Amino acid sequence: MWLASRRSRRPVVVHSSVIVVLGIAVTALFFDPGGGMIGALGKDPTIHGRTEIWSLVLGLHTNPWVGTGFESFWLGPRLKKMWAAMPNFYMNEAHNGYLELYLNFGWAGICFIALLLATGYKRAISGIRRNPEKASLFLGFFLCTLFYAFSEAAFRTLTISWVFLLLVIMAGSQGVLFRSTQRTRLAHAGDLAADEKQACATQPPAFL
Repeated sequence: MWLASRRSRRPVVVHSSVIVVLGIAVTALFFDPGGGMIGALGKDPTIHGRTEIWSLVLGLHTNPWVGTGFESFWLGPRLKKMWAAMPNFYMNEAHNGYLELYLNFGWAGICFIALLLATGYKRAISGIRRNPEKASLFLGFFLCTLFYAFSEAAFRTLTISWVFLLLVIMAGSQGVLFRSTQRTRLAHAGDLAADEKQACATQPPAFL
């Protein structure tokens, strides 16, 4: 957000920063089997049992293309199997937004959320040069949802994270990121023109 809010920063710097931070998070969560990176921060390498949940739900072998249907995975025999496997943890979600989508909607759901996230990111980035303060705020909301989805079902209906994500995308598509800046510039230009006109009218004529 700080990089995006600085007017001197170009979008390529923001892109690079987002990729680096996202790469570190993905590596720590999914490509570090021993949990060394997470453990070095003093946290539970299993993220409080989440990695075990992910392994169990993937082992139930749902339809890879369309999933089980809207909010249908955590019902019936599948729910009983999960509760039996982890009797001390009665969960009703995968504690991973992307995995939750895969279970309910398969790769079709993953493709949809990927398109939605790409659209939201593009909208936020496009406003950095025109209105960096507002664009950085929108980008912050967007990235919070993106990272929050690694450990919680952030894309479920009516969750706060899902609502904020939709607001960011809709606001960007309606040009909210740019409108106020353009009006401000026009108003500022009008004020300058009026000041110059008044200064010319009050200035005494010069005699040679």
